[in-house]
Amino acid sequence: MLLPALSLAWRSTLVLLGAASVGWELSAPTTLPLAAPPPHAAIAGSASAVAAAPAHAAYSAIGRHPLFSPTRQPWVPPPAAVDSARHAPPAPPAGFVVIGTVVGGGIRRAIVRPPNGDTTILLAEGQQLQGWTLRRIGPEGLRFERAAATWQLRLSPPGSGHVTQAGR
Repeated sequence: MLLPALSLAWRSTLVLLGAASVGWELSAPTTLPLAAPPPHAAIAGSASAVAAAPAHAAYSAIGRHPLFSPTRQPWVPPPAAVDSARHAPPAPPAGFVVIGTVVGGGIRRAIVRPPNGDTTILLAEGQQLQGWTLRRIGPEGLRFERAAATWQLRLSPPGSGHVTQAGR
């Protein structure tokens, strides 16, 4: 009978100690009191401490030899890669044939046949053909521009099997 009573007494003591520790934690202040600044803080604000601080020039060696760079050399950005496709002039459309031109009476038109031989295309100056802008319709042919590139589409010479003038 003594053993169960002793066990109960120990359990009661542990529960009371746990409750006391919880009560002590709850009674502690929730904010910390502000402490006075340490004594060396007053010295840091004085004129003598400012004069004793190293100048920014003393740190320039760190910039010239970075600590975390494996070579201890400053970072240099890589050279800009030249995109050859962006600087190369665009390729003109291939296989187009000038069937004829109409110039006169304020009208300037060109009739062009695409490479697949489908229906002809009627173009005026300023219109586009596959991204190329028709800038001039002249007796020698058509001049197209795209960005800084130009493309000349010449009229077929007489007798080449293409009609070059009306009525022939």
